[in-house]
Amino acid sequence: MSLTTSSSAPLANQSVTFTADVTPSYLEVGTPTGKVTFKDGTTILGSADLSGGTAKLTTHFSASSHKISAQYASHNNFNPHLSSTLTLVVKP
Repeated sequence: MSLTTSSSAPLANQSVTFTADVTPSYLEVGTPTGKVTFKDGTTILGSADLSGGTAKLTTHFSASSHKISAQYASHNNFNPHLSSTLTLVVKP
């Protein structure tokens, strides 16, 4: 599972879009469906439906450093997936 951001150094209160791509493992067949949950550390930012294996969430932050991750819970024949953590430094 990959996680990307529309901006690596946004300004405070500027919209940032996170994109999570869920790629099936070699044992999983088809396109994943369900929801992806986006988190800042342990705080849930929100969730988004997968479409074609991709989920997007747009939000904004105050100035600070944020540790963003995305998690896909198992759904139908697909196993859970967890992205690596993306560090987002929001400037004032």
